[in-house]
Parts: sequence; structure tokens; C-alpha cells
Amino acid sequence: MACVSIGEANPDIAGIGIIWWRRECASEGSLFAPEDPNKRWMKSGSPQFLIRALAWTLHERLEGEDMLTPTLKRLKFANRILLAGNDSQTFTGIALLISALVQAKTLSLYHMHVLYDVISLVVISNCAASTSIFSEGVFKGYIRISLIAIWATLFISYFGVFAAHLQDWNDNLPQHCYQTAKTARPGDPHPRVENIYIGITFACTLSTLCIATMYALKSRSHQRTTHATISAVSDEQRRWFAELDSAPDPTQAAAKFNRRDAGQLAQQIVLNRDLLAWQMQDMVVRVALFQCPLQIYSIFALRSANEKSLDKGSTEREWGFGQIVSMVLLGMIVLSVADGVTDVVRREDGDVLEAEMGMQQACCPDRHIASLTRRHCRERPVWVTLFNCYTSNTDNLFFYTQR
Repeated sequence: MACVSIGEANPDIAGIGIIWWRRECASEGSLFAPEDPNKRWMKSGSPQFLIRALAWTLHERLEGEDMLTPTLKRLKFANRILLAGNDSQTFTGIALLISALVQAKTLSLYHMHVLYDVISLVVISNCAASTSIFSEGVFKGYIRISLIAIWATLFISYFGVFAAHLQDWNDNLPQHCYQTAKTARPGDPHPRVENIYIGITFACTLSTLCIATMYALKSRSHQRTTHATISAVSDEQRRWFAELDSAPDPTQAAAKFNRRDAGQLAQQIVLNRDLLAWQMQDMVVRVALFQCPLQIYSIFALRSANEKSLDKGSTEREWGFGQIVSMVLLGMIVLSVADGVTDVVRREDGDVLEAEMGMQQACCPDRHIASLTRRHCRERPVWVTLFNCYTSNTDNLFFYTQR
């Protein structure tokens, strides 16, 4: 039986501006969320992978880096866009959920379904941003997690209200049904089909969000563990490294240090990054991205099938207040992209020199050996150089533990 009336148009929920805003935000999340290829060699069994890991932590350009992985500068650029998009989408999602809960008694079943799909797409940016949520500071990170928790609470409440309304499906009552020609087969029972759909998508949305948030918090604890590992280096080991730094012949002086101890310490530092947590975060983002096409299709299919069945005299092609606000909020992401591109272009020539000078100062931190040449730093055993640079630049590791 065909639905007698799906209700009046509501451009602020199903308007083209809202639809395009969600599509662009989902595209932004999927564009900057893919796995960093650096993690592949971190998992390899190569004897040099610890040295490469420490070199990568110190911003040292690896051989073939441009072909294998983005530099740290590009990662910061991507993180900036991810976090800006996440903030915009989370705030807009909270606003839509509050409006939907306030108007729950007057919204039609059709608009409640469209709104459910639109709001569910926020989880893509949340999962993608969870990998770098603490990269701008601990305080901002916890604020973002609090906002995600508020969004999740409102989303669970809205899901309960929507599911309850679905159970009252009636083709003979206005606003208690909608056209399902493009979302279900003829003869399928309603609301059983809808119950299966929202049950699966809700479970995926909530589980991916919870797992992503859990590993974001876990990565923060790994930062503290890594810092404790570096701080635990004994005074005797520090004296050994200082002696190697100031020795006229670093190669000969290196014999006084137990290389195995240095390797174990480096391995402990790298393993504190928890590669399993990285893999889980990547998997969560992939699950969220897999759900994205399904819900985008549902939005467009519902709108296409029901647009002609709206009450006479109403249309969702008009632009309202809600659509304009949503599109304006995209400006935050555009500004982040423009700022990042400008910063990259401005510093392109200066970064190489700064990196070389920073590496030389890290290799030779003491004032009385500040005049040592680059050749002296290069002659020092690689594992010694990297350890000294690493222990004097630990903040570099803390940034990337979020990617």
C-alpha cells in the first residue's frame, strides 16, 4: 500500500544544502584519513628498522621518502584539516540533534530517517580525527573528546526516539510513513526492513566511535609511558653518551658502550608506540568509511523517492537558515586548507636548512663542542647520533603518536 502523506517539506533537514554539506564533510574525512605508509616498515623485521624509526622520529628524511610517505610537515597539514573538519561537523551534529529532539513530536518519519543518516556521517570525521586528537595539546584533545561524548549521548537519545516512531508505521496516517521504492523491494514488510537497517548502522556507528575514542585515550597514555622510558635512562648511560659526543675518535670511544643495551632501549621506545593500537585505529576508520556510501545512498534515495510526494505547495529545493549556516561552517575547513597550503609554500625552502641545523645542534648540544663540523657528527656511529638527537627532541615523538 502506498503512503497517503509523508508530510510537508523541511529544507533545513532534507534540503540540498544540508545534503551537500554532509557529502563534502564525509569526503574530507575519507581524503585525509588513510593509513600512513610509514607504519608498514615499522612492522617489518628489517635489522635496521629501529634506526629508521628513530631517524623518522627526528624528522630526518629517509631514502625515497617522497615516494613512500608524507613528511611530518604534510602530516601536520593533514591533521590540521582533519581537526578543523571534526570540530565543524561535531558542533553542527550536536545542533541538529538538539533541534531534532526538540521537534521530535512534529517531525515526519521521512525527515527523521533522513536526519538519522545525515547525523550518522559525523562518525567518519570523529574516527579520522581520533588518530591526531591530542596533536594540538592535551587540553584541546580532552575538549574534543568531551564534545564527541556529548554528540554520542544525543545520538543515542535520538536513535531511541526514531526507533520508537518507526514502530508506529502506518500507511494510512499522515507523517507515519514514506515512499520506499528505492530503499526496499516491493512487498517487504515495514518497519521490519527499516529496523534491520538502523540496527546495523547504529551498531557500526557507535562501536567504531567507542573504539576510536578508546584508542585515542590509550595513545595519550603511551606518550606518558614513552616519556618515562626516556627519563629512566641511567646517569651512567648518559655519561657514556656524553663521552662519545666529546671524544676525538667517536668510533673508538663507542667500544666502551654496550651496543646491545642501546638497541634494547631503542626497541622499548619504539614499541611504546603500540603498533597494534595504530592498526586498530586504521581498521575503525575503514569500517566507518565503508558505511559512508550506504548512508549517502540512503539519503539521496529517500529524497528522490519522496520529493514528489510532499504535500502540495511545499518543496525542499528552497534555501533556509539551517542550510546556509551549514554551508558557511564549511568555511572553517576551507580556511584550514588555505592556511596550511600557504604555510607549506612559505617554509618550503627554509625547512631543509632548519632541519640540518637542528640535527647538528642535537648531535652536538654542548657549547664547548658546538663548533664541531658536520663531518664529526657524521663520523659518530649512527645509533649513537640518533639516540642523542632523540633524547633531546622527545616532543617530536609525542606529536606523531597521534597518527
